[in-house]
Amino acid sequence: MPRHLAGLCAMRLLPLFIYLLVWEGMQGCNAQIIENDTLGANPGLLEIIDTNKSQIQYRVPGTGSETDTTIISADTLDIAPEKKDIETTINYSATDSIKLDVVDQVVYLYGDAKITYGDISLEAEQIQINWLTDILSANGVEDSTGKFQGTPIFQEGDDTYIAKRIKYNFKTRKGIISEIVTRQGEGYIHGEKVKKNEADEYYISQARYTTCNHEHPHFYINSKKIKMIPDDKIVTGPFNLVVSDIPTPLGFAFGIFPIPDKQTSGIIIPIYGESGTRGFFLRQGGYYWAVNDYIGIKFLGEIYTKGGWGLNMLTNYKKRYTYNGNLNLNFNKRRTGDESNINVINDFWVKWRHNPVSKGTGRFSASVDAGTSTHNRNNSYIIEDMQSSTFNSTISYTKSFKGTPFRMGVNLRQNQNTVTEEMNFTLPDFSFSMNRIYPFKKKTGGGKSWYEQINFTYNFNARYKISNIRKNIFVGLTVPETYQNDTTGISFDNIPLLLERGQYGAKHSIPLSTTFKLFKNINISPSINYTEYWYPQKLRYEWKDTILIVDTIPVFSRAYQYSAGAAMSTKIYGLYQFKGKKIKAIRHVMTPSIRFNYHPDFSEERFLVFYPEKQKDTIGNMKKLSRYQGAIFGAPRAGKSGSIGFSLVNVLEMKVKSEKDTTKKFKKVTLLRNLRISSSYNLAADSLNLAPFNLNATTSLFNRLNMNFKSTFDPYQLDASGNKINRFVWDEKGKGILRLTSASLFFSTNLNPKAFERKYKSDKGSEQELEEIKANPEQYVDFNIPWNLDITYNLNFKKDFVKDINGIILRDTTKISQSLKFSGDVNLTEKWKIGFDSGYDFINKGFSTTNITIYRDLHCWEMNFTWMPIGIRQSYSVDIKVKASILQDLKLTKKRDWYDR
Repeated sequence: MPRHLAGLCAMRLLPLFIYLLVWEGMQGCNAQIIENDTLGANPGLLEIIDTNKSQIQYRVPGTGSETDTTIISADTLDIAPEKKDIETTINYSATDSIKLDVVDQVVYLYGDAKITYGDISLEAEQIQINWLTDILSANGVEDSTGKFQGTPIFQEGDDTYIAKRIKYNFKTRKGIISEIVTRQGEGYIHGEKVKKNEADEYYISQARYTTCNHEHPHFYINSKKIKMIPDDKIVTGPFNLVVSDIPTPLGFAFGIFPIPDKQTSGIIIPIYGESGTRGFFLRQGGYYWAVNDYIGIKFLGEIYTKGGWGLNMLTNYKKRYTYNGNLNLNFNKRRTGDESNINVINDFWVKWRHNPVSKGTGRFSASVDAGTSTHNRNNSYIIEDMQSSTFNSTISYTKSFKGTPFRMGVNLRQNQNTVTEEMNFTLPDFSFSMNRIYPFKKKTGGGKSWYEQINFTYNFNARYKISNIRKNIFVGLTVPETYQNDTTGISFDNIPLLLERGQYGAKHSIPLSTTFKLFKNINISPSINYTEYWYPQKLRYEWKDTILIVDTIPVFSRAYQYSAGAAMSTKIYGLYQFKGKKIKAIRHVMTPSIRFNYHPDFSEERFLVFYPEKQKDTIGNMKKLSRYQGAIFGAPRAGKSGSIGFSLVNVLEMKVKSEKDTTKKFKKVTLLRNLRISSSYNLAADSLNLAPFNLNATTSLFNRLNMNFKSTFDPYQLDASGNKINRFVWDEKGKGILRLTSASLFFSTNLNPKAFERKYKSDKGSEQELEEIKANPEQYVDFNIPWNLDITYNLNFKKDFVKDINGIILRDTTKISQSLKFSGDVNLTEKWKIGFDSGYDFINKGFSTTNITIYRDLHCWEMNFTWMPIGIRQSYSVDIKVKASILQDLKLTKKRDWYDR
């Protein structure tokens, strides 16, 4: 918003302009007085020929030759006012001439006259200053063709005021302006005559207020009288709306338009309509509270004639160079049906974003999306929210300790599934860690010996977790009801029960490793890892009659585990060169690696403190049961493992001639970004030692088509029940080498390369608007891109079986999902754009949620048409509105939301 509301609010500084105009040329003129009869008899007009620090030359009209001049001192004129303090340099100029009327004490500036003082300037074809009457006048003139030129322009900072004539008394601080055009915030004011009083208030007759920047605006609010109060508001008398010079009956007895340079509070006009299930309504009306320059809060409400209502609070806040964010709290009481069958649903939702600016050693951030499981299904019209079933929330604070290798973090987490209604809370998750330390590395001149590369870190993690769903952690055992599956609703009454079920504990981890080279080309990295668990309780088991009794002993308990491993890797390069002019070479890079990991069996007899052996059924069978079954960080691993993992990564690149480079240089093109094959073999297992093979590939063809392929192959055969047996697939003829169990293929591309170069210039909006554009580019219309088309293709395959009632496989079957998603837009003309967002499911043979938008740029107005033609969310919306936010209530809206049907 501009700082001032009218063009002459800064004219109080004009005495300073006038003072300099006369004083700056006169001060310090100590030249000798040369008498001149013509000057003494009739001084008339003196034209300034030259000035310097000590004298001014004047030409006396009628004296003949241009060299016939008289040099006089400033004292002769005797019109210079008393010198005053000047904060900064004042400059003035005129391309034609600067003249002084010595008798009447009037200063004339002719031809592109300009006066500047700091960030204030006045320009006009002619400027006149009368020191006797204290009046300044500025005006333009008509040229020989009758065209008006040199229109007075007054500027102060970012504010610009244009008028045909300006007349101002700098003593009384009153003025009269003719035919003014000035910008006030997002609006423009046109007026035939303006009067300014000593309180810097402006009264405009035959005024037009608009947000259109055309000289002849497309629309305006017409009023005979307007009063402007600086940094506050514009107040009008009776007014009506004029569109394309056609008066409309739309208007009111008075109008108030705020135009300060900061946020202001005000009423938000609601929209009205009818819902087929909830009755007539008023929506999105309320009040905006401008708390200060950094915080604004919007209170909105909605009400329905059938009894439903809702409240919404939206807060945006920002502190430059520190943080910014927004908070959205929403509550909705949905009431549907008739008197005989009333259905009431209460929904709420919280959405909070807090983004810090990286500064200092501490950092606080938040991303919260949480509420009732039915909220988005009943109230949201955002496609992403309607289609999503899982939401996650995180509030975190991290702190690094300057001058030390230590850092800490505190996280509060929540996740929920709106389909299963499962909610999990981690309150809190505390971590403390130490950066990697090399204890044997020399401070200066350190080498690369293996002992200098020895390093270790330390990580501590403590966590408290609550869940409303309890899952049976003793599958296959008969345990008390308190350990069976159970779901508890989230409510204040259930808080004690939820807290009682909460899990908490802590974990320490110390990994130690080093690196050295073998034969200069092979990297070897041995490692040892120690992990220790702290829990405030442990489990005790006892078989009684027909049930396994499980007791929780509230005592501090400590468990631990350790493991060791080593990794070995190298790189193998292959190069094939071509003699052709376009392709220079193809390079193949292979990265083979082998890793070995070992950990003992912590359920062995020597670790019975972790896994006591207890009876598990009525016939006396025994089973080793963990004292930390279902613990928050798990327990020491049962079963020995000595696995060898192996992988091979392939990268394929090509050097081709660059067509854009005139120096005929070659550029690198990636043919295969990553092709990875991996598996492992467990030496300690008694059967099924070989793990499934994973084959993954990613690449980008022509820098436009992105491809991702994943697949899993199992080396073992299946029995009649679909369970793996210890017999390889390749042992049986005709079965192949491996058995494909799952695969997925993903393609994505944008067919218009210019879409990747989308940019927004800094002169197209305020800083806040530009930040919103960068954060949500899909919500803004960009006519610089004539067309845009994004395509995504997904194909998923999974092997499955059809079994009989006894679990015997009847036949193989395959689950396949195949879908295509596409979105884009196209410019029909320079002002028309149509967009679409949809998808097609090839298996179910149907379209996914489809959204069609049509946008029309009407210069100072805009039209948006949004239509969801298919699905349960069928709806449409038509909006014709003024672009400027200050007149955001000047709009025509027709909509039919999906929940209004």
